[in-house]
Amino acid sequence: MRGNCRLPFLEEYPTPHPLYVLNGFMFTLLGLYDLASVAPRSEAHSLYLAGRRTLTAALPSYDRAGVALYDLASTHIAPQSYQAVQLYLLRALSSLSQTLNTGGTPTDGRRTSRRLPKGREHPEAPEAAARGTHRPDVWSGILTALGQEFTADRRRHSVISAPSILAGIGALAHRAMTTPPRSAEIPRWNKDQVMSHLAGVTWEREVRRNGYQPESPWDGVAGKFSPKGRFSVSGPKEVGHAVFDALVDPESPGGRRIRTPLP
Repeated sequence: MRGNCRLPFLEEYPTPHPLYVLNGFMFTLLGLYDLASVAPRSEAHSLYLAGRRTLTAALPSYDRAGVALYDLASTHIAPQSYQAVQLYLLRALSSLSQTLNTGGTPTDGRRTSRRLPKGREHPEAPEAAARGTHRPDVWSGILTALGQEFTADRRRHSVISAPSILAGIGALAHRAMTTPPRSAEIPRWNKDQVMSHLAGVTWEREVRRNGYQPESPWDGVAGKFSPKGRFSVSGPKEVGHAVFDALVDPESPGGRRIRTPLP
């Protein structure tokens, strides 16, 4: 970092100038990890390891007095839902770091490296920190309660790492924020209220009852089954609100569905 470090950074989407979107980069690392597990002779493993080193070096540049930037091309502080997404992604990557050797061979910088900027100070960052908008007690409670879902053994069976699910959890945790950023019209919750709405939620992607076709507690809430019978979680723009509605209202049809006990 500090304007003179060249490390591989995988962009979330093509733009005329690099943006260095944090959550997109971390999602890419998770994808590379999965690809490396099924294609061990591909470049995925070395790309993943090199990307982990980039992430370690880059994270301080995203920090603005306790809140995180969305990217390094602007002073845009990530919305509260994305603050949660970024925390969950870091937790997921932390669990993976225990199963891979981080001393792999870096990728060819001429093909994958770009100069990472320092990022610019957001004028409201000190005030945001003073208000305590990040509420680490809420985030730490959520991560402690749901951390098992991010382990390597659970990730393929759980919906929790999907962006739309993370966005819904982040929006739920937003209720515990101060005003601003929480709108004064939204009742403020404490940590226990947030955690009570996450208790009893079934994070399983698919379940089978008596050997029949697979079902999903999240079918019709966060996604649907493909013609081949696999459940697919839709993106935050499509189902983010539906996920949040199901989490925030246990008595709604979606809320009851995602809290249905497993067989």
